[in-house]
Amino acid sequence: MKHMIKAVKERLRGLGVAFGDTDADRLKVLLARAVSGVLAECGLDVLPREWEGIAAERAAGAFLQERAAMKNEGGEIREIREGDTGVAFDNAAAGEQMNRLIARMLSCGAAEINRRRKIVW
Repeated sequence: MKHMIKAVKERLRGLGVAFGDTDADRLKVLLARAVSGVLAECGLDVLPREWEGIAAERAAGAFLQERAAMKNEGGEIREIREGDTGVAFDNAAAGEQMNRLIARMLSCGAAEINRRRKIVW
């Protein structure tokens, strides 16, 4: 599991995401959740080694999703006004791009998993 946590951290660093020691425990929880989700989707007991990257990508996506949700809790500065002069910021485009990235990460490997899914009667 340690090498999978390392993969999650490398993926997040590659996206320019900084995280601290307090995030390490959160990453472990999100990775465990991603692994159990993949296992549940397929009815497996053990995660195949070739799917470890899928679980790591999904955990990184979940981390970004939580981080974005916490960031939006406090609100964003959308406009600054001084007298009759103002500047408005359009963060909608950047937020939409981030949402698409997170959605792709959370659904990583869906086609592969669907091909291997076991049907339980």
